[in-house]
Amino acid sequence: MQTQFTYDAFLQWWGSFFWPFVRIGALMAIMPVFSARTIPTQLKLIVTLILTAVIAPSVQLTHPVDPFTNEGLWMAVEQAGIGLAMGLAFVVVFQAFNLAGQMVANGMGLGFASLVDPSTGMNSAVISQFYTLIITLLFVVLNGHLLVIQMLLDSFVQMPLNGHFLSLLSVKAIVDWGSNLFVWAMIISLPAVTALLLANMALGLIGRAAPTLNIFSIGFVITIVGGLILLWWLLPQIVEQFQWFMRASFDFVHNYRLSD
Repeated sequence: MQTQFTYDAFLQWWGSFFWPFVRIGALMAIMPVFSARTIPTQLKLIVTLILTAVIAPSVQLTHPVDPFTNEGLWMAVEQAGIGLAMGLAFVVVFQAFNLAGQMVANGMGLGFASLVDPSTGMNSAVISQFYTLIITLLFVVLNGHLLVIQMLLDSFVQMPLNGHFLSLLSVKAIVDWGSNLFVWAMIISLPAVTALLLANMALGLIGRAAPTLNIFSIGFVITIVGGLILLWWLLPQIVEQFQWFMRASFDFVHNYRLSD
């Protein structure tokens, strides 16, 4: 008996690989470390195709979806939105450390010392780049890349391809999650910023008591050296904070499921 290869069968076969590719590609495009500009685009595409080839056979597509219809267009938007939303949950963590580095650099008097960040191509303070380097190494050492792959596998179980998970409530949850960027940045930078503020206040009092003393030349050295000592002293705390923030990000993706 001859088996006929119908258009619906083609859509079923093609969709089981294409729709996961859209979700995984959107995640790879925004996920920290994976989306760094230092990584060649060809390598990103190869990694995305490999992940799709590994994950797609375990993905269930309840019914074929024609990509040239309104349903197919919404399917593509939804899969890309889910991937971007999952990546955004971790972008908040990395940007929180970036913003905290800006705050600490301003307190140390290094706000003007900025370099081009190779991962983003934008100017950032040297303390921000120091934080970014530390948490990038921690992400790899703590097997964050493996946890992201496991999160991708779980996402296709919690959020199947034919489901409808993007709604106003899910968008609101993502926006509310973005507010953690400022809260976490304050938590990271508060000890160093407070100590540097007290040091600047003490230097101001010294300047008032001894007007002839060139307080600017002395204070500049004190704030920079004191800030570097604070960064070294607070380094173990950064490890604990990064672990806690990443755990909260994974819990957000698993628990909220980007749905209502």
